[in-house]
Amino acid sequence: MPQERERITIDVERPTGPRITYPPHHGWIEPYQHRAVNVSKRAAVAAVAIARHKMVTAVALTVATTILTHTIFSVLLLMGAGYQVKLSSSYTGPGDVVSGALGAWGLRSYNAAYATGSNPAADICDVATGLVCTTINFLSNGSFDVATAAASSPCAVACNVSKLYDSTGNARHATQTTNSSRPTLTFNCINTSLPCLTNAAGQGLAVDTGIGTIAQPWTIVAVCNRTGSVTNFSNCYGEGSGHGILNVNSANTIAAYGGTIFNTTASDNAFHSLIGVGNSTSSIMNVDNGTTSTGNGGTNSLAGTTQQIMSGGFGSMVGTGTEWIVYGSAISAGNQTSLCHNQFLYWATAVSC
Repeated sequence: MPQERERITIDVERPTGPRITYPPHHGWIEPYQHRAVNVSKRAAVAAVAIARHKMVTAVALTVATTILTHTIFSVLLLMGAGYQVKLSSSYTGPGDVVSGALGAWGLRSYNAAYATGSNPAADICDVATGLVCTTINFLSNGSFDVATAAASSPCAVACNVSKLYDSTGNARHATQTTNSSRPTLTFNCINTSLPCLTNAAGQGLAVDTGIGTIAQPWTIVAVCNRTGSVTNFSNCYGEGSGHGILNVNSANTIAAYGGTIFNTTASDNAFHSLIGVGNSTSSIMNVDNGTTSTGNGGTNSLAGTTQQIMSGGFGSMVGTGTEWIVYGSAISAGNQTSLCHNQFLYWATAVSC
């Protein structure tokens, strides 16, 4: 997991001493009382150090923040007799950054509310027959339950995804009934140990028609990586006419397509945070919050009966992807930055945003 991806809740009981505030915007620690203070790993160690009337060097803090285990160890060393500490992680999904999505599908939970440990993420089946299937849940940390999936009967040799559940709770799931047209579930695909969907020509998942037609402005947020057929048009997310996030028919180019193509750069063979806004002459294609183009993308809606993941009217994307989110509005520039950074922290996409 990337460093500093998750935040820590620290509960400290200080047996004696005056009220201490550090840092002011993170809360405070009071004698004989427990207070939950949401702080980063670095601030957690520093807060305990201040409470203990000790200073910690920059080197010690750096070591303490490398992984959660080191943080716990360092905090316990600082506490001393009479002190107690409890640490627990919390999950922040894209829906906790920008709420209100019409649908969200992928290999991590849309938000913390859905990440209960018992809500479904995907149905997976064996590639050979498509008949041995099981449902895999999201863990309480928001992640796809990789261990259970890897040990399941469908994945004994190789497995694919027949259904991605809509983790907004709107029940607009994405499915594929034809076994050969299902994307493959690939382990250890992105950020070293996280999974992805690997899509080939003719493959993809169809979104439930209950999502309805989405008039402009619309926003699609995704993490995709085109790895082949770079001289063909294809959709990271699209609908029957190809409107959506469109891989253009030349290498390293992508567009937010609503009937008119205007290009921006997205290097092939790399995972990117992609945010496409369909908004007529103010359409936006934002790649990693660094390469952003604004122009005339056309005025067309996303048809409600034909929306697809890693496919669309221009054909299936040959490549990999991890998550797809659709909003019925134009997301602001500030929220685009926040979503991009959230994706970078979890998936380790190309740029930190």
